[in-house]
Amino acid sequence: MRRVVEVVGDKREWDELKARIIDHQSALDAFKVIKCRGAEAVCYADTDDPDWRQTEIDKLKSDDPIPTSFAAYAINQMPSMDVWHKVAELLVKNYQTKLAEDRESGEDPDKLDAGYLIGQSDFDYLPRNLKNEMPKHIRELVGWSGQFARLKVPDHLEKVRLLTTNFPHCKGAVDGIVHDIELNWGMGSDVIRFRPTLLVGSPGIGKTKFSRELCKTLGLYAQSANVGGISENHLFGLSAGWHSAHPGIVTQAVASARVLNPVIILDEIDKTHSGRNGDIQGELLGLLEPEEARRYREKYLTTEVDASHVNWIFTANVLDKISAPLRSRCKVYEIPQPTQEQVPAIINSLVGGYAADHGLRREFFSLDIGEVEALADTYKVHKSIRILGRLVHGYLHEKSIELPSA
Repeated sequence: MRRVVEVVGDKREWDELKARIIDHQSALDAFKVIKCRGAEAVCYADTDDPDWRQTEIDKLKSDDPIPTSFAAYAINQMPSMDVWHKVAELLVKNYQTKLAEDRESGEDPDKLDAGYLIGQSDFDYLPRNLKNEMPKHIRELVGWSGQFARLKVPDHLEKVRLLTTNFPHCKGAVDGIVHDIELNWGMGSDVIRFRPTLLVGSPGIGKTKFSRELCKTLGLYAQSANVGGISENHLFGLSAGWHSAHPGIVTQAVASARVLNPVIILDEIDKTHSGRNGDIQGELLGLLEPEEARRYREKYLTTEVDASHVNWIFTANVLDKISAPLRSRCKVYEIPQPTQEQVPAIINSLVGGYAADHGLRREFFSLDIGEVEALADTYKVHKSIRILGRLVHGYLHEKSIELPSA
């Protein structure tokens, strides 16, 4: 392939070569369409940073290590970084075109028969008392399949990027999650998926609030739980035969969302530990490994389910109390303390949240410059968005009381 690329003479030939590569033609077939004009190939000479190829390969590894070995071969054949980016852009467009064609033909690029329950069309095998007490939304798991929360067009991700306005200190996480979704779109799927995400930062800096706003902006149902101190059975369900039998959080999320790719937010994952109450971090390992998650044993339903489409977000105050196997399955984002310059934007978002909580329009609530500066000054002392939120709410509540009645 390297000698094929090196003899490309002009843009027309290069475009034709790219088209054949995209159509999965062999290097020999591609070589036949190229005239031996090595003299002109100098225009494609590598004038970039000599290490650019390794840099690009490392980026791919951080995104998804599985296809990197194949992509690395292609990258190493590219005469320059600019050419590689153009090839990558064409590949993405090719996948998007194919995706559009599949939609027009009524074909779903994802499995049409994708379902949560594996090999079960009813719950007749369960004890009568369990069937009778089973919540309606859980029983309905047998009645639908192939439903996903989907990204309509990539432009909708701009709303996600705008989260950095209200959560400026979470920009790294926003960029990473958007990249994951765009990568999935580029590979031909509009199903909203991102890698298991671990947000690590000091208490009170808004990790959970950010996670919920992210899900809301993406249009994803979110099931959340604070796992600090709770038992494994409480989180992952208890099977029939126990008086307190109940479904696990995965089943609850899928059944409530009625899609196979909801988000599960687990707060304070660093405060769990193995012991008499089970091992939450250990149980999560199988759910975060796609092959194992496709046949996850659900205790309450006593059957295997496909939990491989579920999106996960974990929050933690410290990283060293999370097991290495769990960390290795997640994309870790260090969420820093907001800078003093970022605090006014955060205050503005808290005002908007107060309005939303009361079901009123945002313009009905405002703080003047002096009030914002006073609130920002308090942050220098407490360094907590949680406390800042309480203060903002207190300000707004007092101002609403002072308003003259109509």
